[in-house]
Amino acid sequence: MKCVQCGTQNEPQNKFCIECGTALVESTAQKYVIPYSRLVGQEVPVLFLFDELGRIAGIVNPSQKIIDEHKMDGVLQKVVILEPTGQVKSKGSEIDTLLTFIQQSKEFLGEKYNADEFSQMSPGDLKKVYLHLFEQILEYKSKRQNSLKSSNS
Repeated sequence: MKCVQCGTQNEPQNKFCIECGTALVESTAQKYVIPYSRLVGQEVPVLFLFDELGRIAGIVNPSQKIIDEHKMDGVLQKVVILEPTGQVKSKGSEIDTLLTFIQQSKEFLGEKYNADEFSQMSPGDLKKVYLHLFEQILEYKSKRQNSLKSSNS
């Protein structure tokens, strides 16, 4: 396992880096690996969350156990897996995907979705809207989790 602090490769059984002593934590992205070729072209659920380094990570086709583990700190969305090139075949399909994400996010937040509001936006602007909604969902879930913790104590 590679140390996120200094980059030293460590043995899998190590709990701390042999070079700098940093605790070794398997990143969310490393934990759950599914062969990509089995998912190309399919619409699958993806659980988006922040990994241990603060980056947005996605767990493709997560099990119910994983969904339950990340109920408070993740956002579950349906995504069509693209060809290995990673390129969108058409601008229209990219926009459709973003609009679906925005609609699902607004529904989660209890907000009204109006397709006309987004119909003239560029893919870049739609991505900004989606990321803002994603942050709102994570903030909502964090507040809800903290509220549950304080009511249990």
